[in-house]
Amino acid sequence: MPSFDPIQAAVIALLNRIPDAWATFDQESLREVEQKALVFLTAAGMVERRFQIRVGMVNSDVLVEAACTATGENGLVEALEKLVAAMWQEWQKQYENWRQSDTSETSPFYCQQIEPQEWRLTEQGELARRDIAGGDETTPVDFVLRRGFFDGRPRIVNGKPVGREPVVGNGRLLRFAKLPADSPPTGVCIGNWDEGAQAFVKAFQSLLETPADARRALLEAAKQLDGRHDAGDVSGTEAGSQPQPVHKQPPWPGSNEWENWGIGLAADGTWHLYHFHRNNYRWIPHHHVTLAIPAGVADALARKFIRFGFIELKDAHDVLLKHAKGPVGTAIREAEVISKTKAPMSRLRSAICQAVAAEGHKPKGRPISSPTRHTKNWQARVRFGMVERGDGGRLGFKLFY
Repeated sequence: MPSFDPIQAAVIALLNRIPDAWATFDQESLREVEQKALVFLTAAGMVERRFQIRVGMVNSDVLVEAACTATGENGLVEALEKLVAAMWQEWQKQYENWRQSDTSETSPFYCQQIEPQEWRLTEQGELARRDIAGGDETTPVDFVLRRGFFDGRPRIVNGKPVGREPVVGNGRLLRFAKLPADSPPTGVCIGNWDEGAQAFVKAFQSLLETPADARRALLEAAKQLDGRHDAGDVSGTEAGSQPQPVHKQPPWPGSNEWENWGIGLAADGTWHLYHFHRNNYRWIPHHHVTLAIPAGVADALARKFIRFGFIELKDAHDVLLKHAKGPVGTAIREAEVISKTKAPMSRLRSAICQAVAAEGHKPKGRPISSPTRHTKNWQARVRFGMVERGDGGRLGFKLFY
């Protein structure tokens, strides 16, 4: 009788448990063997994870919070390379000093994961689950755990026979925000994450070793991601909407960047405008501004942004099924979802732009980007959150990403 293999059992259990669509999970509730199995499944390209992380550097007064997705052996590093490029100006000098110091064996970065975490099976993961359901546990498990020649056929990598080739995978940086090092986290941190800190060092070293011309291109792309150079603009007034009364305020540092503006949903369903005050590091409400976000699809889309700051095709499709007046197919068709979302998303952008313009400001570019051939989602540069009433009725602003 074969002996019980806990890691094999955990791999099979997780393949049967993890859903095909994005879903949250409590990483701290996973047993140690399940956490190891999740690492193996992700590296094998069978599970994709969506992380929220908080990364800081020793002796730096700036940290960064970011959201990214990753699958495969190099997915996390690929996602973090873009984040490293965005933080290059702040951290390059400290990083090079660390490399020359006596403590270079210890990572200069500290990394924490922020709840909620999400997971889903990739197409390969779904195929592996079908194999298991059909009675073949050996092939997918051997592939995940790199045991022998999983299909009986060796591969040659770097002149040596191996059981399978590496699954490089891919990673995407979804959004990030630079914060003061002493600022509180925007969610519940679930402990130090050594894997993330090590991946950040690897990504930083990769950029440092990149040829100068290629590095300049990466840093310029990071500037665009950071919102300092963004194409497109939304201005003017939507047909049928009322212009906001103008309460002109002088420009303040960062007022021309959407990342320093916030949109908060109150318990009564109204939307409030905030801006981030860099001197005392808190969000300031604009009591005299009303965000005229139209009811229905536009309002529902705005609520979807609150959790992660972006909306995927499935999220937009769910909103259309529930709120759209015209017929919507039950299957998710990319062209249909994007087309039917275009008008209400434009109305949402316009409401935000009008409210900020009423304060006498016009940030660069769009507050919400549109899907591209690569991203397949809508990403908010403006911050979406919830209104919390504190002592004396003060309107606080709570972020979840």
